[in-house]
Amino acid sequence: MSSKNGTMKTDNSVNNDAGQVFPMFYKQPEALSSERHGELRFNADVGFKFANNTHVIPLNVTELAAAARYYPIVFIGEETPVPVAVVGLRKDENLFVDAKGKWKADTYIPSYVRRYPFVFVTDNDQSQFSLCIDRLAPHLATKDGVALFEGEAATEATKNALEFCRVYQGEVQGSQVVSNAIADENLLVINHANINLESGEHLSVTDFKVVDEARFNDLSDKKFINLRKIGAISAIYCHLISSGNWANLIELSAAKSK
Repeated sequence: MSSKNGTMKTDNSVNNDAGQVFPMFYKQPEALSSERHGELRFNADVGFKFANNTHVIPLNVTELAAAARYYPIVFIGEETPVPVAVVGLRKDENLFVDAKGKWKADTYIPSYVRRYPFVFVTDNDQSQFSLCIDRLAPHLATKDGVALFEGEAATEATKNALEFCRVYQGEVQGSQVVSNAIADENLLVINHANINLESGEHLSVTDFKVVDEARFNDLSDKKFINLRKIGAISAIYCHLISSGNWANLIELSAAKSK
């Protein structure tokens, strides 16, 4: 987003220095192995500075109820809409991470953020997943933190990361089913937000989608029940309720500029 004509990015990828495209936050993901990473240790207390340059964060349907208390939730993307938490009003600005890398207290932290620096990567035919780690993550060192391996065996920390990524991947697949169902019913419409800050600055946030309440209310009983069976109705309600959190972003932006 920019201060005048802000847009929601429709992907969550970044380019590294070699021009390769990786998921947001990840700069050098490598398949985790004792041979390559046996000497590394993982420190979970380094904070969230790695997430301070993004204004949207992907969400899974299972966490929409928690996220809806703090963030506006909108949809981005064309083929498969993705629900995202809006964490900033400008491009490359996360209002929930302070200068020391601390996430705003008593605020839900999306699982996409908590997963980092671990990630599942699929092979070419998407039949198998490999646990990878971002080798350039600030969490990794050779002295501080917990070991990733003891000899060739994965430690409890690595096993926990593997299980977190396994559950996360399953939630991603479930979320895609819900998002596609909402889109298939033609419930999503392009929207924008015009925001006037106390400083006099005007922000225009564009290129995101929301559920059209009129279309939603006009659903037949059969379509409503079909959406309810897959969890789409609760997801829609969370999304609609979250719209009140745009005011929260305005307050945070005003407080940061003082």
